[in-house]
Amino acid sequence: MVSSNPYTLQAPPVDLAKRPLPLVQAGGPWYRIHRAALGALYFGKAKAYRFDDPKQAYGVMYSGESFGCAFLETFGRVPQSRGRVSRKDLEDRSLTKLTRSQPLKLVDLANEGLGRLRMDASIFAVADYALPQEWSRAFHEHPEGPDGLSYRSRHDPSQLCAVVFERAQRGFATQLITASLMDHGFAAELGKTLDLYEFALI
Repeated sequence: MVSSNPYTLQAPPVDLAKRPLPLVQAGGPWYRIHRAALGALYFGKAKAYRFDDPKQAYGVMYSGESFGCAFLETFGRVPQSRGRVSRKDLEDRSLTKLTRSQPLKLVDLANEGLGRLRMDASIFAVADYALPQEWSRAFHEHPEGPDGLSYRSRHDPSQLCAVVFERAQRGFATQLITASLMDHGFAAELGKTLDLYEFALI
């Protein structure tokens, strides 16, 4: 049973499809950290993450507006990381910049769109993913057909994240920034991010 407390996340209203969505045009670029053995473009259906489809019918891809954002979303899952990241995990992962020929049309969950939807930051901060996944499906099925969602990083709200629905996968171009996050040429950028978020390299 969903709580009637207006300060907790509610299920999508039954008439959401009749309401206009707060949409933003997002040109990117976006950044993804992924296993070096795999490509950057991946649309998962695991029903394991915040905005995955609860019915596992469509895939979603997660990305961040910067390396720091992608780092936190990958390695900063509090409290599991405890502010530590291993050299092996960094060695096994690549960083890719994603661009598009046309901007993404995203539901704005990062700025005034939250107020227009009568929502709050719990959509990207609540630890239980069940309701965010319901919202993902409701947005995906909306007649306006958004490409995905724009939202704030749970671990650093100054950073923007984007989740892209599988139907918008065409039009992406990828640029490999580094084949391994432990590459010598990437050391300065990595060190800056580790210092910023006070992560220990183990």
